[in-house]
Amino acid sequence: MNFFLQYAPRVYTSVVLSIGSALVLFYKARNVLWKASKKNLSLSGGEIKILLIYSKQHFNPSGNSSSHLSFSGTAYWAEYFYELFQKIGNISYVDYNEVELIRTNAGKYNIVAGLSSSGFNLAAKVNPEAYKILIAVNCHPHYRNKIIKQESEYFSKPPTELLNPFKALKSVSVADKIVLTGNSSVKETYLSHGVNEKDIILLAGAADPHRFPSAGHKRQAIRIVYAGPPTLRKGLFRFLDALSIEKIDTNPFVLVLYNVSSESEQEEIKLFIKKKKIEIKVEVHQWLDHKQLLDLFHKSSIAILASHEEGMVFSVLEAISCGCVPLASRWCGIELPNKNQINDVTDYIEVMNKLESLVNNIESELKGVHAISAEIISRKRSTQARLDAFIKDLAR
Repeated sequence: MNFFLQYAPRVYTSVVLSIGSALVLFYKARNVLWKASKKNLSLSGGEIKILLIYSKQHFNPSGNSSSHLSFSGTAYWAEYFYELFQKIGNISYVDYNEVELIRTNAGKYNIVAGLSSSGFNLAAKVNPEAYKILIAVNCHPHYRNKIIKQESEYFSKPPTELLNPFKALKSVSVADKIVLTGNSSVKETYLSHGVNEKDIILLAGAADPHRFPSAGHKRQAIRIVYAGPPTLRKGLFRFLDALSIEKIDTNPFVLVLYNVSSESEQEEIKLFIKKKKIEIKVEVHQWLDHKQLLDLFHKSSIAILASHEEGMVFSVLEAISCGCVPLASRWCGIELPNKNQINDVTDYIEVMNKLESLVNNIESELKGVHAISAEIISRKRSTQARLDAFIKDLAR
């Protein structure tokens, strides 16, 4: 039994990665052969009917979204695309698990858009003539699974975040356009896995400032918030490992963790910190609603997210809008100054040197946050101009 528990997760992960690699090669070859079959979108000559397949848990136009998830990145993009597609045509919104509803209604629409899911794949199968838009909120699925496998083996943790390669890669393959909610690093993971650049629309920096309200700051000593839950791909254990290996000569600080959803997760983090002999004060919170999260950011000095793969990370944007100095990996969907950006989260020297510099110069860094905020959290162009650019990209 012990042998099974030790090696079963590794075998499962290896099988998933092997299947994923084979599917990537298959879809690369098929994309070359079928490149001409990609449709061009026409938005003239009649009524445009759009089926948006997303998650009602994260966003529901009727207002019944789960409260603790209602301001997540997934929720933001659901609302963003709902509003965007409303300006293009008549939109219907369904959850990706509403299989029967999708099966019986998908044939009525000119455009099918949604997250990578069995629901999106089903709609594409039911209505092959529809123009299909995949909304990709993270890196390429095979890249993500590869990262999770590496982290799972490094920390001897079960790979609970693996994507189903059949479902995820099928969604990528059937899409006429893939909308990426990230930056150039995220885009590169799709290009390197055979996706044609003209089939990609990059929506980096599309955050609207009114969604990130700022308020008075009440800093409490030096508090560093880790802006993500304790999962393998979010990089928390890598960061804690870095703290244990690369000792830094700096001012004392408090490390604040949130969205630690269970007592077992809390205990796992405490044991890891004890095992690694990390001598810092750690403050742990469970799920926070949006108001509580903003209050936490307002009381903190630095927000760090050493994530391995992402799309657009709104927790980092929220932290910046609240006056926190960011230190985020290049996968976090936003382009930051070099001193605030981690190029390689496995390079502990880089991570600790940049953190030490920010902590030791915290007063001047806090004064400079507003310049970063003004650059990143802005419309940069009007809603109509962005809509026009999106439609142009869809039709190219």
